[in-house]
Amino acid sequence: YYRVADRLGSSFADMMDEPSRLIAWVSLRRSIRENQTLQELKRGVGREATVLLPFLLALAAPIFIGLALVSETLVVLLLGDQWHPAAPLTALLALMYMLYSPGVLTEPLLSLTGQVGRLPLVSLCNMVVAVIFLLGAVPFGIMGVAIGQVMAAAITAGVTIWLQSHYGGVSWKRVGASSIIIVPSLIAMVACIIWVSQLSLSPALDLGLKILTGALVYVCVLAVLYISFFKVSNTFTWKKVKVPPNPTSEVEESY
Repeated sequence: YYRVADRLGSSFADMMDEPSRLIAWVSLRRSIRENQTLQELKRGVGREATVLLPFLLALAAPIFIGLALVSETLVVLLLGDQWHPAAPLTALLALMYMLYSPGVLTEPLLSLTGQVGRLPLVSLCNMVVAVIFLLGAVPFGIMGVAIGQVMAAAITAGVTIWLQSHYGGVSWKRVGASSIIIVPSLIAMVACIIWVSQLSLSPALDLGLKILTGALVYVCVLAVLYISFFKVSNTFTWKKVKVPPNPTSEVEESY
């Protein structure tokens, strides 16, 4: 059951990771200029990553949370009722892979800022943490193991945030502020999927309707909030700008 759940979660993670990593490399390289000092390079690459991360989170969060919500229907539809115990494991491991998603930027970020030598030690520490939680959760059964891996992923996510902030120049405060609009969009998506699950539908129709309505609600709410947030940010910035008086006009008025 655990292997099936892990394969389902990892397939979605693979679908996310490779395009995200490719986009990260292209986007971060574009911010590099000739004759930059190390500090200027770090600031430029970190600034680009700070802009890119909210878009990555806005894409990863609904995919993995959506997988967690539809895991029961998906497992039964693909594998049959005998694999139903793998559904809650799939939901937990989907959350684990969601927590790992910001780490996609770590390798290109540290490589371009000349800090790639820190990756092996960090990877080793993350592996040790995962093994410790795995061994500690074994007595609690297969669900305990899955919960332990989610906890290990949460620690790894914290290490990733620290690493990207300290050595990659990423401002995670700005990332969090820019990503805040994802939360109400996810809440609306979850509410929509839960509402659809109350309907009496065939497994295939139930899964299709959950995916369609959940994605539609998420995109619409996110778009409205993004436009509103963008307008408010621009208005706030505009109000903070002080236009200096025009000395020519003052002279003309004196005449």
